Amino acid sequence: YGVRYGTLAVALASLTFLGFQGGSLLEIDSFYSYVDKILVIVEYILFGIVVGYTVDMLRESNAEKDLEIEDRKLSYDELNEINEKNILIKKEYEKRILESKDSLPRLYQIISRINVLEEGRIFMEILQVVQDLLGTNTVAIYRSNEKSPYLRLLACLNENSLMGGRSWNIEKETEIKNAIEKNEIYEGDIWTGKPAIVMPVGTTGGYSAIIVVRTLPMEKMNLHSLNLMRTMFALISTSIEKALQYDNVAREKKYIGDTLILRPEEFQKKINISVEKKQKNMSEYCILKVVSDENLLDTYHAVEKSFREVDIFGTDGKENLYILLDNTTPKDEAFVLERLAKKGIMVEKKEEDIL
Repeated sequence: YGVRYGTLAVALASLTFLGFQGGSLLEIDSFYSYVDKILVIVEYILFGIVVGYTVDMLRESNAEKDLEIEDRKLSYDELNEINEKNILIKKEYEKRILESKDSLPRLYQIISRINVLEEGRIFMEILQVVQDLLGTNTVAIYRSNEKSPYLRLLACLNENSLMGGRSWNIEKETEIKNAIEKNEIYEGDIWTGKPAIVMPVGTTGGYSAIIVVRTLPMEKMNLHSLNLMRTMFALISTSIEKALQYDNVAREKKYIGDTLILRPEEFQKKINISVEKKQKNMSEYCILKVVSDENLLDTYHAVEKSFREVDIFGTDGKENLYILLDNTTPKDEAFVLERLAKKGIMVEKKEEDIL
């Protein structure tokens, strides 16, 4: 047990020895008569010191070796991590070289995916295109209203894609706000909690669609990826603007009068997109039917201010008013039902097929 406990052992051994000999050092009257006993005690002392010192030295040596092993293990882990990152970067460059030989077909594939005229579907395709190009699963699209500091969620890949929830207040995010107002790409520092990329696209009528990439893998943090996003910026902006322009041109065919109530066929298309997003584990949704004895328009005007600007109104053609709450989890749904009940608005939850 070392010198510390060895000293106690020597003392106990010496006392035990004297006890068995039937004598005491205090009764010594002649050194020579007790010399054999004294020599035994001295042997105990020397033996205890040698053994205790040897144990302490061995223990200290083992501790030094343990520290050395731990240091080598940490160095190995660091080198292994660096090696894994280097492999990822190597694979990224290999992938880039391979794709460069096939860039035109790939570009055509991207354009064809986002060249659609349905607003809901184009957002879903954009999410998947950005995910494929940047290798990230944290992409969301928000809606910006120049009259409000809040960005409202339009679509996202998953819950981890959200910045500040389904409503993101950017009032204090000066750099992001300025970039959106100037229609520029914002590059953030993900190590300080900022999104990696914020890209405003499809500005029309005071509204903008904002693509937010929350995180990027290390191998994608380079000028190539940023240049790729700048190219995508032009393509996506053009596609979204076309979709929004088409929506405005075809408004009479899609909506009832001057309201935001979609006709049955158009409303079912929105529902089908929400169903598809749910099947791809991108987002949840909820369909509510307003219970009212009033006609369709009176019911709409009575409840329209109780819903978000991103919520979608529709009808089944039988004077029934429905609301599609996209990007709505069961928890959000319970909150909405409670809020509507407090306002005296009666609703029923419906399935996806309303026609």
